[in-house]
Amino acid sequence: MIRVKLASEKTSIYAWHDINTVYVICALLSALIFVFAIIGINTAASISDYQRYVWLPILLLLFSGSILTSSLFRLARRGYLALQDRYDW
Repeated sequence: MIRVKLASEKTSIYAWHDINTVYVICALLSALIFVFAIIGINTAASISDYQRYVWLPILLLLFSGSILTSSLFRLARRGYLALQDRYDW
């Protein structure tokens, strides 16, 4: 967790967005949106009136996939570093 110390204050401010819990919640929500986008692609591809709108669930799939990958990468890196610190690898 990153601590920011202001020159005018004597207390530390914790960055709330850099906590593992926030990354887990972000990864779970991104996974739900990823599944929703897959369902949207299947639905849009199967109905002929909606086939020209299949780009929207594909875009949603790409965005949620990138956020999911980023969050999982950060969580895995933090877990590896925590294990490395704990067992002195």
